[in-house]
Amino acid sequence: MSQIKFGTDGWRGVIAEDFTYENVRKVAHAIARYVVRAEKPGSGVLVGYDTRFGSEHFASVAAEAVSATGTPVWLATDACPTPALSLLVRLRGAGGGIQITASHNPYRWNGVKFKTSYGSSASPVIVAQIEAELEKVLRDGVPALPPRRELMHSLDVRTPYLETLGGLVDWDRLRTAKMRFVVDPMHGAGRGLLRDLMHQHDVECDEIRGTRDPLFGGVNPEPIEPHVEALRHSVREGKYDAGFALDGDADRIGAMDRDGTFITPHQIFSILLWHLAGTRRLTGDVAKTFSTTKMIDKIAAKFGRKVWRRPLASSTFATACSKPTS
Repeated sequence: MSQIKFGTDGWRGVIAEDFTYENVRKVAHAIARYVVRAEKPGSGVLVGYDTRFGSEHFASVAAEAVSATGTPVWLATDACPTPALSLLVRLRGAGGGIQITASHNPYRWNGVKFKTSYGSSASPVIVAQIEAELEKVLRDGVPALPPRRELMHSLDVRTPYLETLGGLVDWDRLRTAKMRFVVDPMHGAGRGLLRDLMHQHDVECDEIRGTRDPLFGGVNPEPIEPHVEALRHSVREGKYDAGFALDGDADRIGAMDRDGTFITPHQIFSILLWHLAGTRRLTGDVAKTFSTTKMIDKIAAKFGRKVWRRPLASSTFATACSKPTS
């Protein structure tokens, strides 16, 4: 029990060693206690999961633990990307979200990510509150209360996510370019996502490693070298214009050029910033985490943008944004 340590992106553990039903129940109960005390418990908690071993069962345990506190809970009907759950927490005005995933970690691991009512990872203040609740739960145990089935509901997480992503792309321009793409979800929660989205808009896109495999084909589900070799082979052999790789819970992305050159997530962020600030000339400063590449700082300086550094986030990111008011 002492190995349960909650952080800004939740808790991770080795399956069947410390990541067990009992411990997931304790973490979920602590999160529910926080939501009841500090958020909008009547708005409920959303629970999602990835394609790791037993994730859907751990998600059910978490949902039951939340419902036992009298908090409404919506459980995803299928594996879903973590950003999709984050989006839906915001769209529905929920009190928070629980995602069962260990992200890009090896297959032996699983975890619990918590998304706040504003859809992001928890701030240090919120983490401290959840840690305090977890300390009480570890000391006193979870009350022997049955799950409240009347408070448990099913939830389609992927459809609203696809609809939202679809509204961000100039599909006419992409169709006119007649480019061909291939996507490697690495057997993770992003399987079918980009492929289906592009097919909906008549853009040619194929997929590799799109089946569920809790062993992730023998590689870590992280879109970096050397785990993207299968994508490189597919891009070259299929003569695609580009390829994309997603991590286990589809909140990280890498890309492959037609000649097999890999573009890292940090390089993708830099390209996006150049596009937003330089090509589209959007106004606003730039927010980034400390772990993001310094290329962001150089591009921001070139376009006269101030950089706001944030120490904590659910994943490395950089985006053009409005200047904070406080």
